[in-house]
Amino acid sequence: TKKKLTRVYTQNIDGLTSAVHLPTNKIVPVHGTIDEASCETCGKSMDFNAFCDQVEMKIKDIYNPQTNSNNNEKNYDGRSSRKKESEPIRCESCGNATVKPRTVLFGSSLPSEFFER
Repeated sequence: TKKKLTRVYTQNIDGLTSAVHLPTNKIVPVHGTIDEASCETCGKSMDFNAFCDQVEMKIKDIYNPQTNSNNNEKNYDGRSSRKKESEPIRCESCGNATVKPRTVLFGSSLPSEFFER
């Protein structure tokens, strides 16, 4: 077999492209990816598991408001209940509340790697 694949440009943000085990240097996620997090201000990456923990601890659950609590109650899985009011997730590097999944939102520029590859 010949290895002809030079690059895959994908608009999917769900990370499924990586599930087919293509080399990461061949994938250009045009709209970013939902399985990484970084600061929009300084660009510092945040460990994705730590980001998910922060979301669970600091962001109110708009789909199941009965689980929102500001006390030490535990959910069915033993984790703390979500807050009644959300708190910002701050960047450990610059302190700004601009940490989010590494996705391109409407009106934002495409990632530089899209133009460089």
